[in-house]
Amino acid sequence: MRSLSRLSILMVLIGLAAAGSVALGLGSLTREGSVWKKTAYSCVCRALLEDDAGRLYLGTFGAGLWIRTGETWAQIRQTPGGLPDERLSKLLVEGEDLLVATAGGGAARLHRPSGRWSPLTPFGEPPSRHFHALAILPDGGYLLGSVGDGLCLATGGRWITLKEPDGLPSDWINDALPEASGTWLATYAGLAYLEGTRVTRVEHPEQGWRDGNINVLARFQGNLFLGTGSGGLVERLEPLPGSTPAGSPQRSPRRRVTYRRIPGIPDQVHALLPVGDTLWIGTEEGLFRLLSDRAVERREGPASASRAIKSLGLTRAGVVAGTDVGQVYLVDGKNWVCLFDHSTIHTGGNPR
Repeated sequence: MRSLSRLSILMVLIGLAAAGSVALGLGSLTREGSVWKKTAYSCVCRALLEDDAGRLYLGTFGAGLWIRTGETWAQIRQTPGGLPDERLSKLLVEGEDLLVATAGGGAARLHRPSGRWSPLTPFGEPPSRHFHALAILPDGGYLLGSVGDGLCLATGGRWITLKEPDGLPSDWINDALPEASGTWLATYAGLAYLEGTRVTRVEHPEQGWRDGNINVLARFQGNLFLGTGSGGLVERLEPLPGSTPAGSPQRSPRRRVTYRRIPGIPDQVHALLPVGDTLWIGTEEGLFRLLSDRAVERREGPASASRAIKSLGLTRAGVVAGTDVGQVYLVDGKNWVCLFDHSTIHTGGNPR
């Protein structure tokens, strides 16, 4: 019944997006009482990525793909045989290609030197069209986390789909974090670990972690961090080896996985970016930093900036933050430099 309810919510959202003049985003949900609410958007900055040539790519919900070369922005809109949808969830670079996951048109790749678009894989489209998560796996395959259709894996020249009956805690997958031996999955109803094509571990909320809807994952100073939809930022603490000598006043080591919510971080976390000894945190209520000693700092933005930070990226110039109303800022010390404002920008056409 719970899965059916989530699927019903998804279908309503997709129908409203197709039928109305104001689209509804497919990001994390907020709940007021018994009502799930979505933020109306025209340009939500969902993904930020700089390539090796210094070009900055911006994936939006509602306004397609934007590319900044020097100080000039150019827009790529949805076209037949081109960008498959104007709701972009995730961007990755692989060789000369930009990989794009969308929340309505599947996944595709852009050959950056030529501007040509092609399917993500040569052996066909994935079995879903609505994606939030995209990852390149250590074996060269691809992982796509869908919005209600489970996990899609491109491996061995074919697509494999995993769903709740295969061990996933939810068919709604928001993020994926590949590591050496497997991939962590952030789902609507808990945390999962994938090894090859098998889900080998599932973790659900318990003390210190109250919301199973995980929007984003990051590894910072050896620990996994969960950015949740309504339960703030949670640090996952691995068991500690060793034992405490008899009569020692020290606490016993952790013998199981535990969770700790980081105080001072708002309930809704949208983006995480580890950079050196700092974990940058984009939330519904602004931009924060978590330092190595677990101290929390708030980075106040300009009055013109939206408080909701939906995406984070690292460029040669520093950290960039994208908002829910189509703004991108370079966070330079205490200064915020506006690089992009959808409400005022003039497009430069489709780049090649």
